[in-house]
Formats: sequence, C-alpha cells, structure tokens
Amino acid sequence: MVAILIMTSWFSGVGSSYGAVLILRRSRRDYYRVQMTSSLLRVALLGVFWVFHWLNAFTAILISVGGVIYVAIRYYQCAGRLLGTRGEPSREMQKAVIRLALPNSPNIIFYAIQGQVSLMIIAIFGRTTSLASVGALARIGQLFVLISLMNAVLVEPYFAKLPSHRLKSTYLKTLAVVGAAALAVVAFATSFPEAFLWLLGHKYSHLRTELVLTVAGSAISYFSGVIWIINFARRFVFWWASWLNIVVIVLVQVFFIWRADLSSVQTVLILNCVSGLASLCVNALSGIYGFARGPRQVECF
Repeated sequence: MVAILIMTSWFSGVGSSYGAVLILRRSRRDYYRVQMTSSLLRVALLGVFWVFHWLNAFTAILISVGGVIYVAIRYYQCAGRLLGTRGEPSREMQKAVIRLALPNSPNIIFYAIQGQVSLMIIAIFGRTTSLASVGALARIGQLFVLISLMNAVLVEPYFAKLPSHRLKSTYLKTLAVVGAAALAVVAFATSFPEAFLWLLGHKYSHLRTELVLTVAGSAISYFSGVIWIINFARRFVFWWASWLNIVVIVLVQVFFIWRADLSSVQTVLILNCVSGLASLCVNALSGIYGFARGPRQVECF
C-alpha cells in the first residue's frame, strides 16, 4: 500500500505538471477528453471485476491508480505534441518559480492534513453514528469540489493574463457572481433539503440542519478558494498570509475543543464553517494588501 501511495503521488505530480501545459496552450478539449476517458475506463473495469467477483478493496485501488497513471502518460504525450521541442531549463526561471511557490507551501502542507480534521475530531470526541453522519454529509460537500475544478482551468489563466487596468473591476465582478451562486446553492439546500438527503438514503433523512451547515461550509470554502486562486494568478502571495491563515484556523479549532461540545455533529459542522470564514478573511486581506502594495516581486516575472 505504501508503494502504491508513492507511485500514485508521483504520477499525480506528472499529470498536474503536463496538464498545466494543456491549460496554458488552451488545449481544453484534450485536457477533459483524457480525464473522461480515464473515468470511463475505470467504470468499465470496475464493472468487469464486479461481474467476475474479482472486485475487492485492493483491486479497486489498483484500478484507481491505473486511471491516474493513464492521465499522466496521456498528458505527457499531449504536452510533447503541443510544445514540439524539448525546452532548456533556465536557472533564473527555476529560482523565480520556486520563490513564487514557496509562500504557499505551509498552507499546502497544512491543508493536506486539515481536510480530515472534522472526522478526526468526531472520532475522538463523538460516537460511531456521528462519524458515519459526517462521512455521509461530506459526499454532499463534493458538489462544490466539482465546480472548483474550473478554477485552475478557466479562472487562474484568465486572471494571470488580464491587463492591470481591468483587474480591480473584474476581480469584484467575479467575486460578486461567485458569491451569489454560492448563496443560491445554500438557499436551495435550506428550502429543499430533501433533494440532497435523497442521495444519501433514508438513514440520513433526519440530517436537515446538518445538511445546510455542510453546504454552507462548502460554499464558504469554494468562495475562499476562488479568491485564493485569483490572488495566486496575480502573485498576491505572501509569507505572512500563509502563516496567518494557519494560526487563525488552529486558534478557532482550539477554542471549539476547549469550549464546545464536539460530540455533536452540528457543532463540528459549525466549526468547519467558522474555520472557512477565518480562511476567507485571510485570503480577502491578502487580496486587499496585494492591490495596495502590489504583487510579490520575483525575478523573471
């Protein structure tokens, strides 16, 4: 399993690196076609393995890993075709890219762990039924994850090349549209929770309030993510923002552990919402600072 994890991480990195070439060269058709082909192949293999009673946890993981490897290889081939010639790395450009990426590294490491904090808190302070409820509701939260996939493909490249004189107005208009859309989804979940709970099954039909909190938390995270991706596209990336985000979220979690009843699913979901709002405020502050003081200065950019 460790070997599989390492291999998956490596090929995921390859896929992300060469997938960026397709995005920058506007080869979106190939970008999505490869992912759709991978998904269809995985579904077909799962069906075959299920029919012949070969499907278990290990074979399912191997099929998933096969999909990651397929995407990495196809992106590599497509990128080679688009670029035509092999590039020669520049030491100055390499240093510039590293300097641009480094301020976000603490946040990346932190969020690699942070995603499972709610389940960990319930596992420590809650009950088995609560753990199952949080896990089930997390599937509903994936709604915004699917939408956020467009951030790297559409939003980031667009803002990266946007002329400076159009940045502020476009920035505010984009946030207004994204915020309105997120609020509309939360309002729909509040008014018609059955439409979402039906997907989970009758065992979770009573989680109406919890559903709204889950959707609200996901909406906040999505909105915050859009601000973050725009800030990164315009080089509004700063060390202080990365560390402030981590400190604020940890303080919020410590406060809830100290003062709140974390055996309740609702309390854990409220914690997620408050943590998301804290991160949103830091990202907004980073954007304001970027407009006031200018982007991070990096050689070659």
